Formats: sequence, structure tokens, C-alpha cells
Amino acid sequence: YFLTRLTVPQTMQIEHRWLHGEAVVQAVRLRIQAGGRAGYRTYSRQTVDAARTGDWRVELRAPDGALLAE
Repeated sequence: YFLTRLTVPQTMQIEHRWLHGEAVVQAVRLRIQAGGRAGYRTYSRQTVDAARTGDWRVELRAPDGALLAE
């Protein structure tokens, strides 16, 4: 699971990119609602089977592709 909480001035779409090594296995687009002091929370998940053990990471990308978190 990769949990995200953002506070944004306008509704936007972000992306969670799940990478195994350097290969993108899954890209999940998520809509973030604007407003609220507590921010908007969302998540994505990836099931890892025995064939895909090893180094994993998740990137949080802005609509313009900028890396926000990893």
C-alpha cells in the first residue's frame, strides 16, 4: 500500500508509479479533491507475488510529471 495525503488549491490528478527495479509495473492515476485543511487522502496498492520479490519503490508524481515523493 502507498498512502498519500495532499492539500491542493484545485482538483487535480496525481499518479502513483509502482516500480520493480527500474521497470514501471503499474501506474495508478488518482483524483485529488481541492480544499480542506486536513488535506485529501487516497492510496493505491500492488500485490507482490513470488516471481516479483526484490527491490520495489513507489513514486508520487504531479500532473506535470514532477516527482513529489518516493
